[in-house]
Parts: sequence; C-alpha cells; structure tokens
Amino acid sequence: MIISVVKETSIKNSQITAPVIIRAAKVRQKTGLAISSIYALMAQGKFPASVQLSLKSVGWVDSEIDEWIAERINNRNAKQGGAK
Repeated sequence: MIISVVKETSIKNSQITAPVIIRAAKVRQKTGLAISSIYALMAQGKFPASVQLSLKSVGWVDSEIDEWIAERINNRNAKQGGAK
C-alpha cells in the first residue's frame, strides 16, 4: 500500500508578488544613467542583466535595479564612515 502525504502550505499571512519588469526609460529615471552607460555597466557585469521581452524589446527586474541603487548608497556610506 502506498501512502501519499501532502504538505499544506498556508499563504494567508504572506504575500506572493510577481516580479515587475520596467523598461529602459524607467531604469534611466531611477538610476540617472544614460542608456549607453547602463549597457556598458551590464557588459562589465556591474549592472543587473536585462530580460528579453520580445524580439526587439528588453526590460529589467525592478527589484534588482532597486538593489543595485541600494548597493551604491551603502558603498558611499561605508566610505564616509556612516549612514546618511
């Protein structure tokens, strides 16, 4: 006899959110960088990779851009010896 155990997962108190994809204009707005700078940093592995959306369009994961910005701020604060 085979007994199957199913583990139930409750998601009542937790939120599951799908990643948000943003386009180049929003990335430029959030970072203050020109698109050429964004692609140069991507090529160096210093900026989050884009996500292919279709044959001719790409986007970026919004949370990854926010994390990248936060890292820049943390690096600045570490060099200055404290948070601002």
